[in-house]
Amino acid sequence: NKPGGALSPDLVFEPLLDITARVFCNVDHPLAQKDQATREDLAAARWIVVDQTHARENHDAMFAETAASPEPVVVTNSLNMIRALLAQDDFLALLPEHLMRAQVASGVLTALDVPGFVVQRKSGLMYRAGAPRAAATDRLVAHIRKINHPALAS
Repeated sequence: NKPGGALSPDLVFEPLLDITARVFCNVDHPLAQKDQATREDLAAARWIVVDQTHARENHDAMFAETAASPEPVVVTNSLNMIRALLAQDDFLALLPEHLMRAQVASGVLTALDVPGFVVQRKSGLMYRAGAPRAAATDRLVAHIRKINHPALAS
């Protein structure tokens, strides 16, 4: 993930993927039955938060205009645990769409419509300017460019 703020002048960040995160829950969750979820609805819910700085910052930003940011009930880096808890109980989690496609397609989970809140960020390769990269790294980057940004493929 692209770090927030300015990078050191000796570092280069090359964006390779655009990531959009949404609020997910199981299809039987009470909020899944609403056309739109309000910040107040979300603040009253039980949350799972990914144990990474940017995930906590995004979670807190969602509630910046409400009285308080709800404390997460579960904090973990285990995607399998997050998927299982979402499917089996009334939790919410803010997660990248591409990580939840299979669960949404199978009808287990759904993304909530939260007006005015979209998390979009860049993921990519960060390296020292002028530093050599391994040939395998260059092949992987070229493959990702080809898939995600054909115009950038070299």
